Amino acid sequence: MNDIFLRPAADMQIDTDKTSMIAEIMTKTPIWVWPLLIALLFVGFMHTRNYSLPKPRIFILPITFTITALISIYFSAQPFISFGAIVLAAMLLTPLGLKIAERSGALINADNRLSVPGEWITILLICIMFSSRFIAGIVGGAAPSIASGSVFIAGIATISGAIVGIAFGRALGYLKLFAAKQTNRPRI
Repeated sequence: MNDIFLRPAADMQIDTDKTSMIAEIMTKTPIWVWPLLIALLFVGFMHTRNYSLPKPRIFILPITFTITALISIYFSAQPFISFGAIVLAAMLLTPLGLKIAERSGALINADNRLSVPGEWITILLICIMFSSRFIAGIVGGAAPSIASGSVFIAGIATISGAIVGIAFGRALGYLKLFAAKQTNRPRI
């Protein structure tokens, strides 16, 4: 049996190399990142409760994710790989976003707004996108040779593309609800 659980806490050594690495990451992270993270978490947590949106706001999150992905292409050491991975992942995962929207229980209310039951998908997408960009920044600063490698670039770009695809799929699914309501209206 491993005796790690039997030793008193005072005997346990803290790996100072890992602690100092975390401290260095935290102190070298630009200060604007932390308020951005708080704002993103706020937006995500607001979606865990029932909410309603007018039709034009459905595409704010997908467009934001797309802009983030485009910026990552611009700053990529291998933009063609980055672009290809983003586009491929987005195309492959858009149907998943459509399915998520269909099963969300969302509907168009009397005020012609989209009513969505509280969900955790939005905060999950936000956290994954933020984390992937944060990790890309850390690796870029700590190990530029890895960050400029095609495998790393393709991996981060695939994550971005997946988020873009799911977000756009959801938005398109919600847009289908508006279209269905328009076709069900009595003609005058």
